[in-house]
Formats: sequence, C-alpha cells, structure tokens
Amino acid sequence: MEREAKLQDDLKNLIETVTKERRFHGVEITHVEWNYPVDGREADLVIFMRGEIPFMFIETKRKVGRGALFDPLDASVVGQVMSYAALWKRSHPEHEIPFVATANPESIAIFKVPKNIEEYIDRTALMKRDYRGAIKRKYLSIIENQMVGKLQRLSLTREFIDYLLDRLAEEYAGKRITKPEPSEAMIERFRGFVKTVADKCLPLLESKLKEDGIFRGEIEKLGYKAEPDVLPQTARNLARMMAYVLMNKLIFRKVLEKVTGCLRWFCSIRPRWLGSGRI
Repeated sequence: MEREAKLQDDLKNLIETVTKERRFHGVEITHVEWNYPVDGREADLVIFMRGEIPFMFIETKRKVGRGALFDPLDASVVGQVMSYAALWKRSHPEHEIPFVATANPESIAIFKVPKNIEEYIDRTALMKRDYRGAIKRKYLSIIENQMVGKLQRLSLTREFIDYLLDRLAEEYAGKRITKPEPSEAMIERFRGFVKTVADKCLPLLESKLKEDGIFRGEIEKLGYKAEPDVLPQTARNLARMMAYVLMNKLIFRKVLEKVTGCLRWFCSIRPRWLGSGRI
C-alpha cells in the first residue's frame, strides 16, 4: 500500500506542478483530488477542469496476487474506473467525463469515456463491486477501442506529464489522435508481459546461479558465462529468454483453444498406435 500511495502522491504533485504553468489547448486544469468520493466509493485520483468537471479519473494499483504488478488493461481495473465514471455521470447528467486511466508504477493506459457510459455498466455487478464483470460483455470490444494510443511506459517526470496532458487536451479539443494498429498495441502488451515476468524471476535466478554450482555448471554448458563479473548480465539474459519461452507457450495454447474449440478434448486424444511400437 505504501508504494501505491507514493505513486498516487507523485502523480498528484507532478500534475499540479505542470498545470500551474499553462493551459492545454484551452483546457484549464484547476486541481487534483486524492481518494475522491464517488457514490460511497473512492476514486484514487481525479483531475478536474474549471467548473468542477472531471477531466480524468485515474485508478492506480501496484500489486495483485503474490506481489506481481497488476496489468493496467486487466478487465477488473478498467471496469472499476469506468464504473466510477458512470456513477459520477449519473449524478451529473449535464456533463461528460473525457477520460479515465489505469496505472501501475511502470505503465499507464488511458481510455476515452463513452458518452452513454451508464448503458455499458452492469448494475448488479456494480452493486456487488464485481468490477471484472462491471462492463457488459457486449460492450467489452467497444471499450477496448476507446483506448487512446497504446499502453505507455509511465515516466514520473514533468516532461512526460506535460506531454500526456497536452495530448489528451488536444483530443478533448476535437483534434484526432491516430490510433495504433492492433498488431502494434498487441506487441506492446507482449513486451510488457515479458518485462514483468523477467523482472520478477531475476532475483531468484541470480541467487540460484551464485549459490548452486551444479545449476551454474549446466548453464555454462549451454554457452553462457557465469563468472562473478558477468553473472548479473547472464541472469538478465536468461530471465528474458525464459519469459519469452513462457509467453510463446501461452500464446500457442490460446491459439489451440481458438482453433480446436475444445482444448481439453484435443489433449485427451490418444492415438491407437501410441504405445504399440508402430508409427
């Protein structure tokens, strides 16, 4: 929670610093609220324009499960921040909320909010705080297409925040932002997956290489150097390689599921010749 609070605090301070100095394409950012109440819930950060109108809701998270970074494109967090936008819109029907965003310490994803966002939200799931199911299934693909640009590396600098707000204000003012090709967006997600997995595996792999002579010997047989001065770089290379292998296996499995329609049935097939010695 400390890291999450620090991320929120850093973002809030940077946004307030940058927006004191200028407007963005006529958009005046007046203030940023932390833990802003929305119908009995709290939005992590809300950026306001003049007139107390939200410019963007931001949901920040650091960890899920066993300490892993959460995916800013995960259905639960996107559903959560879209739900906050819908709840605010319900009590302020005369106003539109331009954007919502999800962020972890490394990445940020930004979405345009559909004008009829309330229609997209499953009220039953919302009341249960089941944010993974908060966006109705028939609207999921539409929400994906509302993404502004692609998943971006989050840089906690004035230059990046200035660039980001300028770009969003340009979109809000009616100037079109070119969307990335689906393949480009997918590649960015794959790269993010590999980095997250490799970063989490690296400390254990490096420790194993230092302490386990047998394991280190096997690695050297594969042509990798494991001397103390190069061991950290070898560990990084191996971690990324294993992350890519894992990603490829997962992709292959998903392709099989899509193509066969029933992976369980496909994997249960046992050829009659298996074990008979015939090929």
